[in-house]
Amino acid sequence: MAGGGSGDGSGIPDRRRHPRFATEFVADLVQKGLRRRVMVGDISAGGAMLDDDSGLAVGDWIRLEARNFSVEARVTWVQNGVCGVRFPDAVDPAEVIADNAPSPQTLWSRMKDLHQP
Repeated sequence: MAGGGSGDGSGIPDRRRHPRFATEFVADLVQKGLRRRVMVGDISAGGAMLDDDSGLAVGDWIRLEARNFSVEARVTWVQNGVCGVRFPDAVDPAEVIADNAPSPQTLWSRMKDLHQP
């Protein structure tokens, strides 16, 4: 995009090197021997956005683990219970999503359950 625009109308330049893919799956965040569950909200070849309000700080190193996926990552930003992490080596986001995101049938079942009296 010419001029370094954001593309989202925010006016903030988008410095991402890789396209992000929206997703929703649970992963384990491991830090200093402690393990906790987090929700992965999006992922790219170079990083991910995590729903985590455990007090991570910019610069922290973590390990993110899910089915067929285990990678070191560094926290690059933290805001309102959400954080962004960067992977030192590229991953295949399509493969990670395929291995971990709920199937459409599972999502449909969840939606139907929400509307039960």
